[in-house]
Amino acid sequence: MASGGGLGPAGANRTPRWFVWAAAALGVAFALLYQLGVPIRASYGARVNVDEPFYLLTTVSLLEDGDLDLRNDYALHRYRAFFDHTTELWYQSGPGPGGRVLSPHNVGLSVLILPAYAAGGVDGVKAFLGVLGGVTVGLCALVAGRATGRAGAALLAAGLVGSTAPQLVYATQIYPELPAGLVLLGCVYVLLGRRRGVRSAVLLAAGLTALVWLGSKYAVVGGVVAALGVARLSVAGRWWLAGLGALSAVAYAAFHLAVYGGLTPYTVNLVYAGASTPELVAFHFELWNRLYRLAGLWVDAEFGLVRWAPLLLLTLPGLAPLIRRHRPVAAVVLGIVGAQVLVAAFLSITMRGWWFPGRMLVPVLPLLAIPLAMALASARGRATAVVLGGYTMAVTGALVLAGRAGEVTLAIDPFRLRAPLFQGLAGLFPRYTDYSAATWVLTAAWVTLAAGLVALPLLPGARAAAVTRTAGANA
Repeated sequence: MASGGGLGPAGANRTPRWFVWAAAALGVAFALLYQLGVPIRASYGARVNVDEPFYLLTTVSLLEDGDLDLRNDYALHRYRAFFDHTTELWYQSGPGPGGRVLSPHNVGLSVLILPAYAAGGVDGVKAFLGVLGGVTVGLCALVAGRATGRAGAALLAAGLVGSTAPQLVYATQIYPELPAGLVLLGCVYVLLGRRRGVRSAVLLAAGLTALVWLGSKYAVVGGVVAALGVARLSVAGRWWLAGLGALSAVAYAAFHLAVYGGLTPYTVNLVYAGASTPELVAFHFELWNRLYRLAGLWVDAEFGLVRWAPLLLLTLPGLAPLIRRHRPVAAVVLGIVGAQVLVAAFLSITMRGWWFPGRMLVPVLPLLAIPLAMALASARGRATAVVLGGYTMAVTGALVLAGRAGEVTLAIDPFRLRAPLFQGLAGLFPRYTDYSAATWVLTAAWVTLAAGLVALPLLPGARAAAVTRTAGANA
């Protein structure tokens, strides 16, 4: 590994102190930057809207009454402390066991933000989540460094991912996506370490427990993390992970069955009230009619992740060298990201909703810094990053300015952002609400481009250049 940019072999636990300090400084910088998102409104009618008020109302109920029952919170209009809409807060759930009114969301996020709400209300919560966003960027750099062994590329990749609009928005929106991403990063950091004994098993069990309490929807990706843990841990570590995982699962099931009458809080949702957990899964799962999402999640003209962060295209040419040089790392990244993509495509009830684009992929967005760092390690990758990264940061900056000025809101119409270049390139992206010939032509073009970018490092010229660089680095 070349000096100056290397951290030693991927998976090493000995991270240079200077790199830890650099990652920490990057995290602090982004924690401050994300505070710009605190005042941006979710909708024109209310500062927090859609699911956010219900996470907050559960927090208020825990603070005021020490329970999850929202009946008296509605009766006393306690939501007026954060919900400034002209109408009263609606109900998302029907009567639960014993007639209680419960939020149809897992309680993990409400518990996590409780101290911040007690100290500073909704502003305190958003500021706290912004700090967690900064921690996510800092840890993202450490994970990318551990995975690739490239210090400079890891720091740059983390900074670029942190500068994307979805990462910035969800750093101050009151949703579990960013905290879940932070937990996943922590699990990956453990998985990629050389120590695979009891301590690693305990840390993984804690991470998996936090993940499922943040959202039942993360159970699938959590299962992949657990399987990777079993594959990589020592025999003792596996037994500890299995034992602690079983205890965690029993506690989770007992709590949710007692409180919600099912294994998920969705059983009290007005839409699914009375349905069992298997019925809920069957209701959500669909295959054929959702195949388009495998492309739409990335390139939809409104909700596609690449629409808002085209620098992520650079992750594609980073996949082949990642697989070639760091196969165990590639298995972890592809397993976790792939699982979340499949959930977003085939289990999520909709790809498009009253939320900012990219929501369903935000938990795994920081992991894309790993293949991105591999691409940035090449001169060609760095040159392309100047263009794509510059455009991505310009879009994020324009969104922040427009949001703070009240020209757009984050959950209603962010794709109406009037930035000339952003709107000028809109025609390059398919819109999956209009299934015309243009939609399929554009989809085919993007799929072809993606395949070409993945294959780019495998071309004879690119491989010869990579061999030359590797020989020079090891000389």
